[in-house]
Amino acid sequence: MSTDGAVSKAELALWLRERVAQLEDELRYLRALLEAISGGGGGERDPRRARPGERVEEVRVGRRRIARVFKGEDYVRLAPLVPLVFPREVRGYIDAVIGEIRAEQARAGREDRLARLEVRSTPDGGLEEILVDGLHNTLEQIKAKTALKHAAELAWQYTRAARKARG
Repeated sequence: MSTDGAVSKAELALWLRERVAQLEDELRYLRALLEAISGGGGGERDPRRARPGERVEEVRVGRRRIARVFKGEDYVRLAPLVPLVFPREVRGYIDAVIGEIRAEQARAGREDRLARLEVRSTPDGGLEEILVDGLHNTLEQIKAKTALKHAAELAWQYTRAARKARG
């Protein structure tokens, strides 16, 4: 700002760019929230719905339900119930846990079908689903399920912090 209180064009342009970015972030969040409360329109393909044979557990932070974890015969998957960001730190954590499971599977002689991680995102960059398949025993499923629950809680904390930072 100049000494007479006037704002320069460069300062105004910078402020406008920052404000547009904030509004775009908010719009993405609101669209994802609207999709979440309207059921997503996914029907059978909606990752938040249980498939035949799956057992379901909810992930909660306090009293708020933030995600569901589904356990199938040889896989575990997580589907958020609220819009969540998925920062690379959280991805790194999950990659490390899956890497440990894969290493144990390789040591046990199961190189033919090692655990596999698949992360799907929504069009606006939010988290849609995390799938870990190729799990051969209960211990592997417990490790993967625990990692997914922890990742959802971390993603929730990142999401809340990002919203607070936007103002």
